[in-house]
Amino acid sequence: MMWSASDEQLKQNIEDLPTDEAMNKLQQLTPKTYDFDQDQFGFMHLPTEHQYGLIAQEMEAVLPELVTTIHQPAMLDSAGAEESPAIDFKAMNYQGLIPLLIAGFKAQQQQITDLRDQINQCCDCLLYTSDAADQRSSGDLGGRLTVTKKKTEKK
Repeated sequence: MMWSASDEQLKQNIEDLPTDEAMNKLQQLTPKTYDFDQDQFGFMHLPTEHQYGLIAQEMEAVLPELVTTIHQPAMLDSAGAEESPAIDFKAMNYQGLIPLLIAGFKAQQQQITDLRDQINQCCDCLLYTSDAADQRSSGDLGGRLTVTKKKTEKK
């Protein structure tokens, strides 16, 4: 299990992450499926299973603070012969996405709540208009076409 220092006493310049900023950045990312190139980079012992993730170069354009360049030196055998070449490659801090995902989720939930409220207001307005039409003999309410409900008689 991997733990990260997150105690408030260790931090400074603490600010809430604006949810609209988080949504904007998340919308710029494009998740991918891929396989690591075992033929060319087998010496790196990368996973052989099909992967889900992001491309570091694409992430770097949106969130450069979550991407770094790693230098893996050449590996030499005991005689000094090169077993694997030196390579520079991009690596990502996927854990750094978690706060953005939480903020984006909260923004999306607020949008859902706002839309639900708008729908309820529209439904209430339609019900009011429909009830008003029942109480009037005219199908015209201020230039709006309304549908008058037919009243059923009880026998």
